[in-house]
Amino acid sequence: MNTGIKCWICGDPATTGEHKTKHSDLRAVLGTPSQARPFFYHDDKVRNRPIGSFRGDSLKSLARLCARCNNERTQPYDRAWEQLSDWLRSRTPPTAAGDVVRADRVYDLNATREMRNVHLYFTKLMGCHLVEAGLSFDQPALANSILSGKPNPYVHLKFGVSQTRLLVGMTNLKADRLPDGSLTFAAWAYSLNHLVVHVMYALAGERREGQRDAWHPRVGNRFILADFP
Repeated sequence: MNTGIKCWICGDPATTGEHKTKHSDLRAVLGTPSQARPFFYHDDKVRNRPIGSFRGDSLKSLARLCARCNNERTQPYDRAWEQLSDWLRSRTPPTAAGDVVRADRVYDLNATREMRNVHLYFTKLMGCHLVEAGLSFDQPALANSILSGKPNPYVHLKFGVSQTRLLVGMTNLKADRLPDGSLTFAAWAYSLNHLVVHVMYALAGERREGQRDAWHPRVGNRFILADFP
């Protein structure tokens, strides 16, 4: 059914919603919910909403995508993150702040390509977060990166380890704007108990404390795990 809503990536009719947190991550950290034993979802609008299935709309972004962008087109990006996420969460001994992670220890083949795909996975999530928030940003640049498979210059990732290990899911978005409303900087966190990824959108020239030791494909295939609260 054509609702008139367009996919923010390609402009085709949008009928699907991207999951804010991957099923594989939720399942690995929390197990599988049921109606009898639900999870409880919290955000800045609702508290203690029971979630009895991963299919629930509460787990999806309100920014709509076409089926091709949400599945076929970005599937390599999803899979690359799934592999890195599993490696970081399952590492023995456990990963710790200050550890240097080399991507060629995670991926048997083409670590450069796979880390670029990880970056594009979070570029997709960043775009969905910004669209849902109704913010004015360089949407064509993010969309073109996803369509072309080329890293976006605005998106930076900071991988780390949480001390409290209390949060699972996507945090609320924090954003700074110019007087005309255009976005200069935005950040949120993708948290899986001890594993956390701070995702940042920063225009050229932005220098924020959170960007220190952040990772981008242009700096190579190694990153340092930060120490997060």
